[in-house]
Amino acid sequence: MMRELAGMVPVKFALWHDGVGDYRIEQGHRANEFDDMEAIVVGDDWDAAAGLFNATKGWVHLVSPYQKSPLARRIAVAAHERGDIVGIICEAPWNGKRYGAFKDMAKPMWWLRRFADGCRSVLWNMYLRTVLKWRIRKVVAVADFFVMYSGNDMHTACAAGWPESKLVGYGYFSPPLEGSAAIKRHQPSTSGHVFNVLATGTSGCEHRGAIVLKKAEALFRKQHPDVKVNFLMPEFVSAEDVRRLYQTCDVFIGAGENEPWGMRLNDALNCGSPLLVSDGMGGRKIVEQTGAGLVFRHKDEYDLADKLFELISNYGRYAEAAYMARERFSCKAGAEELLRIVRQHIGRG
Repeated sequence: MMRELAGMVPVKFALWHDGVGDYRIEQGHRANEFDDMEAIVVGDDWDAAAGLFNATKGWVHLVSPYQKSPLARRIAVAAHERGDIVGIICEAPWNGKRYGAFKDMAKPMWWLRRFADGCRSVLWNMYLRTVLKWRIRKVVAVADFFVMYSGNDMHTACAAGWPESKLVGYGYFSPPLEGSAAIKRHQPSTSGHVFNVLATGTSGCEHRGAIVLKKAEALFRKQHPDVKVNFLMPEFVSAEDVRRLYQTCDVFIGAGENEPWGMRLNDALNCGSPLLVSDGMGGRKIVEQTGAGLVFRHKDEYDLADKLFELISNYGRYAEAAYMARERFSCKAGAEELLRIVRQHIGRG
């Protein structure tokens, strides 16, 4: 969405590091996705960052983890001292958080794993409220707003020192996977058609809802034996197979129980698929903003089964969700709405 913002405001981009990282490339994104933005790689070079900052009186977007980079924090303070509006836009502000791993509780020493998870959680919360809070205190003091792409994780931000009045919850609009396209969905009849229901990223990740998905599948088959549904939960597949699955599924389910966002939701929407999203995922924000699906209660297989039937059995609801997925989810639309919200938040209409 940064590219779209660049076309709406006089923005210059400075990158903390070069390239997009191996993970994004493996997921199908372009290795040179920042090249056409004329971005400058500053790394930890204060002179390079200060030169760009001093030469640009308009908007400067420093792509950097502000919690970790002293340079980003210095730029924020300098901008405030110059009289600029200072804003932080963060994709996943609290991705250092650890989640429990309880899948092996039936095995020997499960209690030790559980104890370790508990200790990790306590240490993380202590770090959040002390070290991190102290580290970012100057940015918190000078920032005029903080847009959280992670959706609704406001309480964690507040624990790190951010006042609620500065927080703006927003959905994360990302570009489509390379080579993918938004395929128009046609609502088929519930008699005879086999619905492909897809959930990816669940293998080995307990917090992504693998258990509730399996329970919901069994419950759905029991409640609606005449409706043919094919539940797809692939493990690790190639980028080509991922695109094919996203483009051909009738519904995509994100069943995360405690996820800051869930980028697979974006990839599915970019391929035109309606969504069922757990309220335990920050990505529910996308459904709330676009209307491209339904939200169900996390860890509740009954609600998931009910919402799935509601979506695929109601022609009007499915058609609306499919249309919204295809037409309303775009980086351009997301950038326009974000700019409107930010300007309203800082009192500039």
